[in-house]
Amino acid sequence: SHLNKMKTSFKDATKVIKSLNNHFFIINKIKSTAHEVYIFQSNNNKYVLRIAIKEKPNYYTELWALKNQTKLKIPGPKLIKWDDTKEIIPYRWTIEECIEGEHISKKNKHKLIRTFKMISQKELRIIHKQKTIGFGHLDEKGKGKYKTWKDYLDAKFQKAYPELEKRKILSQRDLKKIKKIHNNNI
Repeated sequence: SHLNKMKTSFKDATKVIKSLNNHFFIINKIKSTAHEVYIFQSNNNKYVLRIAIKEKPNYYTELWALKNQTKLKIPGPKLIKWDDTKEIIPYRWTIEECIEGEHISKKNKHKLIRTFKMISQKELRIIHKQKTIGFGHLDEKGKGKYKTWKDYLDAKFQKAYPELEKRKILSQRDLKKIKKIHNNNI
């Protein structure tokens, strides 16, 4: 689909940043599978503009998390502005404060493990106590599409089966075994 091939440009980033009515300059552009990320500076502060280049529900899950982390005093970037109307540019986007540091892909395995261990149990307890409604990707209010965990798993399995068959990743025998396990246990 054309949605998976969407590309943004400096022109799109400029439109969004100009909507803030600030003087700015773009420092860097980083491309990921779901976002194009622009780091820009305005009034001696650095910010991150993330433009969602794929129409996936993760945008709202991330937005919900960004909105709530500040209230919960969980360390992370402060959400400055967001827009899903597609009026300024034809994409959803967020602007967050820029947090300096090394990109996760540049850390070695042992350094990465140490980093994750540094997250305190207190913060994890706070994160895991957050009330959400439903299951699956969350919307901006923290509500999942599926009423029960079983509904969510059923939907994921129903979507995966045809793809597994089409790509012939598993034999028909193995696929039947997986379906049987799914139907008997979920």
